[in-house]
Amino acid sequence: MDYSILEHTSDLYIEGRGDNLENALENLAFGMFQSMGNANKSDLKIKIKSKGYDLEIMIVELFSKIISECESESVIPKKMKVLSLNQKKNEIEIEISGEKGFLENIIKAATYHLFSIEKKNNQYIVRMLFDI
Repeated sequence: MDYSILEHTSDLYIEGRGDNLENALENLAFGMFQSMGNANKSDLKIKIKSKGYDLEIMIVELFSKIISECESESVIPKKMKVLSLNQKKNEIEIEISGEKGFLENIIKAATYHLFSIEKKNNQYIVRMLFDI
């Protein structure tokens, strides 16, 4: 997975990279999942849909739903797969795989602060700050 934990004084700042936006988001999610806990299995599947007024709102809303779902359903996430992404309508559907269990680290929220999406040298880069 192509992600990095970026330096930040108090929160979790992650950069996901990919050859398309879907891969960059999957890699960003993987970085977030690694900080939440270590799932050994991926037999539990959860589908989540998100939409927004623009791309930024759709993505932050998606990650907020992932955090909420994992915490409320006691799911340790392992992997995220983008099932569909419509950038014109700002709609996305994903599937998370993981296992039942308690999270090692709680992420409180996905934030708009320091959020960015860029395409550089045929690679998408998505950065998101998570409140921990």
